[in-house]
Amino acid sequence: LDAASAKFALDADGVLDACDAAVKKVDPELANALPRRRAVLKATYVDSLLATLPETEAAACWAALATAPSEKRAEAAGAMVAIAAVAARSALLGDDEVSNEAFPVPSSVAARAARLLDPSSEVGVEVVAFGPGPLGVLLTRKPRGLVVSNFSLPERRLADAPQIGDVLAAVNGLPLPPAATLSDAVTLLKGVGRPVLVAFRSPTPSERAADARQAA
Repeated sequence: LDAASAKFALDADGVLDACDAAVKKVDPELANALPRRRAVLKATYVDSLLATLPETEAAACWAALATAPSEKRAEAAGAMVAIAAVAARSALLGDDEVSNEAFPVPSSVAARAARLLDPSSEVGVEVVAFGPGPLGVLLTRKPRGLVVSNFSLPERRLADAPQIGDVLAAVNGLPLPPAATLSDAVTLLKGVGRPVLVAFRSPTPSERAADARQAA
């Protein structure tokens, strides 16, 4: 751990600042709570260089940091801490004192952090950038998630993505929870502001067939 810390030469405040910036893009409410939780995040993840994660998770994070450009390392580490913070959202938003024992163990931290930094890097989705104003996309809740059902703006009908039947998969690189409601999505999209990067996943053949049967 000492050797890794010396090699990466990460500044704790820089990492935590990067964490704050990353969380602000995906969860403004949580971002507002992070300043008062800075000490526990630093002690749990930054001081230990993520060694409090399971061994395989920590190793994947270190490998990602080792290959990141030196000038991007603090940002990459901050995104990893952001993923951990999002996983511990309930504890961090509470009023009680928080110890690292209250934090759930996040999974695929390095990969999820990479998508947080570059949403377009996710495989199997189409990432669409939305500027100021309404998205122009209407969503319906289905068993597979929030599905595009129609468009409220003519220009959206002409765009390559999203298409009717696509699933809202992620916002600014953070996957939408499987049980997310339409209200959850509206609140999130309003909270993160614009511009925003929204990922959509095309339906599988079986999902298309199920949609056709439902429409019939």
